Amino acid sequence: MKAPMDISDIAPDGWQLATREKGRVTFRTAHGNMQTTLSTLATGNPASLADFEKICQHRLSVERTQDVTFTTLRGPTEEKHRFVFEFIGVVKPTGRMFSGLMIGLQRGIQTLYVESFGVDANEHLKAFHTWRQAIGAG
Repeated sequence: MKAPMDISDIAPDGWQLATREKGRVTFRTAHGNMQTTLSTLATGNPASLADFEKICQHRLSVERTQDVTFTTLRGPTEEKHRFVFEFIGVVKPTGRMFSGLMIGLQRGIQTLYVESFGVDANEHLKAFHTWRQAIGAG
């Protein structure tokens, strides 16, 4: 992920900064039906792929407390001297969709998390892709 001058400068058109706190920023669409969270977790010491896998599994276990259908798009794997995990899910009772990208770096994990309510799946995936581009994660 690239380091912008000001985090609000990276927001795609139609998204506004909603909250900013240590290690985490949240953006929402004007309609409020989509939200993106960018967060950083400092690990202190360099993590191994096994450590990263445990953190990814913990992340998914939190989502599994609901009736969720998952698809893992990529990883956890090592790519270009970093660890990458990408997933998408739908909460069946509510139709909430979410997509996540976790990137394990030297001493931390950066996460992009996009969630949508009452939004077409294609629109959700387009927003996730747009955010990936905005943060420099392709």
